[in-house]
Amino acid sequence: MRVTKEIGMNVPGLGARIRSARRADSRSLKAICQLVGMTRTNWYRIEAETQTLPIDTLRKIEQVLEVEFGVEFTDTPDVPSVQSPPNLLITRAYPSEIGRAAESNTPSYEMEPSESEED
Repeated sequence: MRVTKEIGMNVPGLGARIRSARRADSRSLKAICQLVGMTRTNWYRIEAETQTLPIDTLRKIEQVLEVEFGVEFTDTPDVPSVQSPPNLLITRAYPSEIGRAAESNTPSYEMEPSESEED
């Protein structure tokens, strides 16, 4: 019997970051899409953030464009991770919160104040 569980997260601005990396590359969109193994239509949907992006496809895009977008799923089940902006520390998402986040399609994270805010 096969049991599966899908974990997803929103990464705001990822489409724009992919677009910027593509524009910085000297190759044509057609050539990049051939290397990634997707159509130009799907590529434009990813850049517009109107399509779900499988992690395997994101990894292919990173490999072809020779960039890393900082999207990671931790080794701990049910705890996705995104590299945070410098002034924001995301420590972990509690598994009980992930279920509720999945229902609303928005991850839930526990935030810790930066060192300057602790005093």
